[in-house]
Amino acid sequence: VAAGLGWTDVATYIQSGNLVFTATGPAEELGSALHRGINNTTGLEIDVIVLTREEVIALDEQCPWPEVAELKRVHAFVFPAPLSSDAEVAVRAAAAQAAEAGSSDEAVATGRVLYVHTPGGFGRSLLVPLLDRAAVRRHTGRGTARNLATVRKLRAMIEG
Repeated sequence: VAAGLGWTDVATYIQSGNLVFTATGPAEELGSALHRGINNTTGLEIDVIVLTREEVIALDEQCPWPEVAELKRVHAFVFPAPLSSDAEVAVRAAAAQAAEAGSSDEAVATGRVLYVHTPGGFGRSLLVPLLDRAAVRRHTGRGTARNLATVRKLRAMIEG
Protein backbone atom coordinates (compact mmCIF):
# COMPACT_ATOMS: atom_id res chain seq x y z
CA VAL A 1 0.00 0.00 0.00
CA ALA A 2 2.78 2.45 0.96
CA ALA A 3 4.75 1.74 -2.21
CA GLY A 4 1.52 2.16 -4.19
CA LEU A 5 1.21 5.65 -2.71
CA GLY A 6 4.57 6.47 -4.29
CA TRP A 7 6.52 6.30 -1.05
CA THR A 8 10.09 5.03 -1.15
CA ASP A 9 12.46 3.15 1.15
CA VAL A 10 9.45 1.19 2.46
CA ALA A 11 10.37 -1.37 5.12
CA THR A 12 8.50 -3.11 7.90
CA TYR A 13 9.67 -4.27 11.30
CA ILE A 14 7.96 -7.21 12.98
CA GLN A 15 4.28 -7.88 12.47
CA SER A 16 2.82 -5.19 14.68
CA GLY A 17 2.24 -2.32 12.32
CA ASN A 18 5.71 -0.80 12.18
CA LEU A 19 6.36 0.78 8.80
CA VAL A 20 9.34 2.94 7.88
CA PHE A 21 9.23 4.93 4.66
CA THR A 22 10.30 8.10 2.90
CA ALA A 23 7.59 10.49 1.73
CA THR A 24 6.91 14.20 1.65
CA GLY A 25 4.06 16.02 3.31
CA PRO A 26 2.69 16.57 6.79
CA ALA A 27 2.62 13.44 8.97
CA GLU A 28 -1.14 13.75 9.53
CA GLU A 29 -1.83 13.81 5.78
CA LEU A 30 0.48 10.83 5.22
CA GLY A 31 -1.37 8.95 7.95
CA SER A 32 -4.73 9.74 6.35
CA ALA A 33 -3.47 8.58 2.95
CA LEU A 34 -2.16 5.33 4.41
CA HIS A 35 -5.40 4.79 6.34
CA ARG A 36 -7.44 5.22 3.15
CA GLY A 37 -5.06 3.01 1.18
CA ILE A 38 -5.31 0.18 3.72
CA ASN A 39 -9.08 0.52 3.84
CA ASN A 40 -9.44 0.57 0.05
CA THR A 41 -7.15 -2.43 -0.35
CA THR A 42 -8.33 -4.63 2.53
CA GLY A 43 -11.63 -3.20 3.73
CA LEU A 44 -10.13 -2.91 7.23
CA GLU A 45 -10.47 0.19 9.42
CA ILE A 46 -6.94 0.52 10.82
CA ASP A 47 -5.90 3.51 12.92
CA VAL A 48 -2.67 5.02 11.59
CA ILE A 49 -0.29 7.27 13.48
CA VAL A 50 2.67 8.61 11.54
CA LEU A 51 5.77 9.92 13.30
CA THR A 52 8.38 11.99 11.56
CA ARG A 53 12.03 10.98 11.67
CA GLU A 54 12.61 13.62 14.35
CA GLU A 55 9.70 12.33 16.43
CA VAL A 56 11.01 8.75 16.36
CA ILE A 57 14.42 9.96 17.52
CA ALA A 58 12.79 12.09 20.23
CA LEU A 59 10.67 9.11 21.33
CA ASP A 60 13.92 7.38 22.24
CA GLU A 61 15.87 10.38 23.51
CA GLN A 62 13.08 11.72 25.73
CA CYS A 63 12.45 8.40 27.45
CA PRO A 64 12.63 8.99 31.22
CA TRP A 65 14.43 5.65 31.72
CA PRO A 66 17.04 5.47 28.92
CA GLU A 67 19.40 3.14 30.79
CA VAL A 68 16.82 0.52 31.83
CA ALA A 69 18.28 -2.99 31.61
CA GLU A 70 15.23 -4.64 30.03
CA LEU A 71 14.09 -2.52 27.10
CA LYS A 72 10.83 -4.47 26.75
CA ARG A 73 9.72 -3.21 30.17
CA VAL A 74 9.48 0.40 29.01
CA HIS A 75 6.65 1.36 26.67
CA ALA A 76 5.87 4.55 24.79
CA PHE A 77 2.17 5.07 24.10
CA VAL A 78 1.78 7.55 21.25
CA PHE A 79 -1.49 9.36 20.62
CA PRO A 80 -2.67 11.47 17.68
CA ALA A 81 -2.66 14.65 19.78
CA PRO A 82 -1.03 15.85 23.00
CA LEU A 83 -2.53 14.48 26.18
CA SER A 84 -5.08 16.83 27.70
CA SER A 85 -4.60 18.23 31.18
CA ASP A 86 -7.38 15.85 32.31
CA ALA A 87 -5.42 12.91 30.89
CA GLU A 88 -2.24 14.05 32.64
CA VAL A 89 -4.14 14.29 35.94
CA ALA A 90 -5.57 10.80 35.34
CA VAL A 91 -2.06 9.44 34.66
CA ARG A 92 -0.72 10.90 37.92
CA ALA A 93 -3.72 9.56 39.85
CA ALA A 94 -3.32 6.08 38.36
CA ALA A 95 0.41 6.08 39.17
CA ALA A 96 -0.30 7.16 42.74
CA GLN A 97 -2.95 4.46 43.14
CA ALA A 98 -0.58 1.78 41.83
CA ALA A 99 2.21 3.01 44.13
CA GLU A 100 -0.14 2.87 47.13
CA ALA A 101 -0.81 -0.77 46.22
CA GLY A 102 2.94 -1.47 46.32
CA SER A 103 3.74 -1.23 42.62
CA SER A 104 7.11 0.01 41.39
CA ASP A 105 5.58 0.88 37.99
CA GLU A 106 6.00 4.45 36.77
CA ALA A 107 4.32 6.66 34.17
CA VAL A 108 5.37 9.98 32.66
CA ALA A 109 3.22 11.96 30.22
CA THR A 110 4.87 14.38 27.84
CA GLY A 111 3.15 15.92 24.83
CA ARG A 112 1.41 13.15 22.93
CA VAL A 113 3.50 10.40 24.52
CA LEU A 114 2.87 8.44 27.69
CA TYR A 115 5.93 6.52 28.87
CA VAL A 116 5.32 3.57 31.17
CA HIS A 117 7.99 1.57 33.03
CA THR A 118 6.86 -1.82 34.35
CA PRO A 119 9.86 -3.43 36.12
CA GLY A 120 7.83 -6.53 36.99
CA GLY A 121 6.51 -6.92 33.44
CA PHE A 122 3.71 -5.38 31.42
CA GLY A 123 1.34 -8.32 31.89
CA ARG A 124 1.72 -8.23 35.67
CA SER A 125 1.57 -4.47 35.98
CA LEU A 126 -0.81 -2.92 38.49
CA LEU A 127 -0.49 0.44 36.74
CA VAL A 128 -1.32 -0.51 33.14
CA PRO A 129 -4.95 -1.52 33.79
CA LEU A 130 -5.43 1.65 35.85
CA LEU A 131 -4.06 3.75 32.99
CA ASP A 132 -6.28 1.96 30.52
CA ARG A 133 -9.37 2.78 32.53
CA ALA A 134 -8.32 6.22 33.74
CA ALA A 135 -6.39 7.88 30.96
CA VAL A 136 -5.77 6.04 27.75
CA ARG A 137 -9.33 5.39 26.60
CA ARG A 138 -11.39 8.00 28.41
CA HIS A 139 -9.16 11.05 27.93
CA THR A 140 -6.99 10.36 24.92
CA GLY A 141 -8.85 8.01 22.63
CA ARG A 142 -6.91 5.65 20.47
CA GLY A 143 -3.18 5.38 20.33
CA THR A 144 -0.40 2.91 19.76
CA ALA A 145 2.32 1.54 22.00
CA ARG A 146 5.84 0.30 21.33
CA ASN A 147 8.40 -0.97 23.78
CA LEU A 148 11.80 0.70 23.97
CA ALA A 149 13.47 -2.19 22.12
CA THR A 150 11.16 -1.61 19.15
CA VAL A 151 11.58 2.17 19.35
CA ARG A 152 15.35 1.76 19.17
CA LYS A 153 15.12 -0.70 16.27
CA LEU A 154 12.90 1.70 14.34
CA ARG A 155 15.33 4.52 15.10
CA ALA A 156 18.21 2.43 13.78
CA MET A 157 16.21 1.73 10.61
CA ILE A 158 15.55 5.41 9.91
CA GLU A 159 19.06 6.49 10.76
CA GLY A 160 20.37 3.78 8.43
